[in-house]
Amino acid sequence: MMKQIGLTIFGVTGLLAVTALTVEAARPVIRVRCETRPNRSKISVDLNNVPSGTYTANVTSAGNNVSSTLQSVGDEVEFDFDSDSEDIADGAAAISGAFIVNRAITVQVIGPANLSKTAKCAAKRR
Repeated sequence: MMKQIGLTIFGVTGLLAVTALTVEAARPVIRVRCETRPNRSKISVDLNNVPSGTYTANVTSAGNNVSSTLQSVGDEVEFDFDSDSEDIADGAAAISGAFIVNRAITVQVIGPANLSKTAKCAAKRR
């Protein structure tokens, strides 16, 4: 009888742990990466575990603002903003080379899930 109770408690505890991991994995996540160079600004905003729908990312740095609207693909949305003409030709939203001021940006995403994040951008010499 004691062995059976021990296995039952272990089974319930294991089920609760798996449920907690499942709930945690389903939480929407925003990841922001950015960098500045002497004549270039580059920003990537990635959303994961988000509901399907249309999302708008609003990026601000000092007085500079830019927005982009995309449809989710599965549970992901990937926004790219760049001042490089090749990246713009590949689908990135155009920003000026001086868009990022003081290496700081703020991102607000509006859609079925609303997310925001402030980021300090890497500074590269080239």
